[in-house]
Amino acid sequence: MFSFINYIVFAASLEQELYDICAKNYDYEEAVTNNLTQEQFQTKVTLTVKNLLSQGADPNWSSKKNNGYTALLWACHNGHVDAARALLAYSANIEACLNNEGWTTIHLACCRKKGDIIKLLIEHNVDIDKRDKKGNLPIDLLKDQNYIAQFHGDIVKLFNVTK
Repeated sequence: MFSFINYIVFAASLEQELYDICAKNYDYEEAVTNNLTQEQFQTKVTLTVKNLLSQGADPNWSSKKNNGYTALLWACHNGHVDAARALLAYSANIEACLNNEGWTTIHLACCRKKGDIIKLLIEHNVDIDKRDKKGNLPIDLLKDQNYIAQFHGDIVKLFNVTK
């Protein structure tokens, strides 16, 4: 018989697995040990996220010891666009915030220069005017003019800011 305690352990393990897969970054282990291209790795992350969400994993779960990171914050940090899209479809908190910096999903995406994530978040109406604990707007974390000019000048337009 499946007890309430078993359900809690099962649910917590789903959330931890969801958190862990979003926290993974494409690295040597994935490239060499698992023989995955970056595209295959992204597909693996997305399929795992969708599977866990369909099993009932809470997209907003965060343990007390991880500084407030949620699966969506990790997906934004690591550039997992399709995983982030799936998390948002399951009502992940787009305004989730890291405890020590006060960074939201958009702050992380801007800091890490994840253009596709930035676009996705803006399409989902993330608050682009929220300041972190140091008073920085998300766009302030993106102001690397070489990056903007070479790769994502269109992102600046999304923020309604001129160079």
